[in-house]
Amino acid sequence: MVHVSRHSCRSTRCIAAGVLLVLGLSAGRHVPCAKAADPASPASSPTLLTRQNAVNIFLNSLDPFDPDTATAAAYFFRQSQPDSVLPPFVTVSDFDSSFVYQSPNPSYFFWIDWQTQCFWGHRAGYTSVDAVNGNVQSFEALSWPVINGVPDYQYLDLASFHPDLLFGGTFYPAIGVVPGFTPQPNPASTEWAIVIAGRNTHLDPASTPDAPAIKGDVVRALNYLNQQNGGPKLPPGNITVVGIDAGDPNNTGATRDEMKAAIKNLPKNCDKLYVFYYGHGQERVANREAKLFVKGTGGNRTASVTYAEFRDWLLCAEAKEYCILMMDCFSGSAIPPFSRRVGGKQLKGMVFTSSSPTQPTDREADGSTFMKALSL
Repeated sequence: MVHVSRHSCRSTRCIAAGVLLVLGLSAGRHVPCAKAADPASPASSPTLLTRQNAVNIFLNSLDPFDPDTATAAAYFFRQSQPDSVLPPFVTVSDFDSSFVYQSPNPSYFFWIDWQTQCFWGHRAGYTSVDAVNGNVQSFEALSWPVINGVPDYQYLDLASFHPDLLFGGTFYPAIGVVPGFTPQPNPASTEWAIVIAGRNTHLDPASTPDAPAIKGDVVRALNYLNQQNGGPKLPPGNITVVGIDAGDPNNTGATRDEMKAAIKNLPKNCDKLYVFYYGHGQERVANREAKLFVKGTGGNRTASVTYAEFRDWLLCAEAKEYCILMMDCFSGSAIPPFSRRVGGKQLKGMVFTSSSPTQPTDREADGSTFMKALSL
């Protein structure tokens, strides 16, 4: 298996807005921390820090940076409790449970998307401010928050429209111009292709670039496969697309079962199989395999497919040659499992990845910089 990798997460255009006072804090204004009640008095209960106190402590805990040019966005967690204080021993973790934290006291919670210009997964920050004593606990992760076992997508859904955005915002405009695709009737071919659209991590397509970006890359793939000079010029009937909802152009995402079934239905022993995936990925860590984020079923918005599972599904197609393109964060993690021989079988051909095993992948409003470069 030949591997071509491109490190594609780089600082490009930055249009993040520096809004430091969504919660009524004036820029540069200092609000002193509230003083705790006397713990010696059994009749007294702690006087909690206000939300404004906690926001000030959080902002002061960050390393110096310029919020007007940072490719980052910070959010305050709001809930129905008074002043949005989390009760003691509420469990906070990331989607992959790389850390789990419980504060013994009431606390305020903040979340930072440090790389808004990249597809998930990528660097994110978690900060808890103790509402009794002002102590700060911070964690780094690669996915969105989970509060008491429930994934919290409010930051992903609302982005720059979030009422508790402290600074930053969506890195790119929400809706880009997605290129068109008109299939061309090419001659019959013994080569086939499957194009898989990963899930849109957001509920509100009007506030996020996910769906237009993924769909834009899918259209570029179709143009390459069917009509672009230098492409294989496959007939439309030889190209299978999974995960694009024709009734909802702002929604994308194939489920595990849809991916597996579509691969199973491909003709066996074709001369060459093109496999293109566009979506979100997660890197390998100590006790967790690298994986793809795909659309969940039932009440689960997100599911996952490991690269080893994806390889096993592709091996069932028994193609004589594979051309695989993975456009997701940390996609270089696919190389070891895709190169491994399993049960006497191995994927033969080439695999292209949009990033290394340790790097996210850049996005723009209408697609990835990686696919745009390949489409030139």
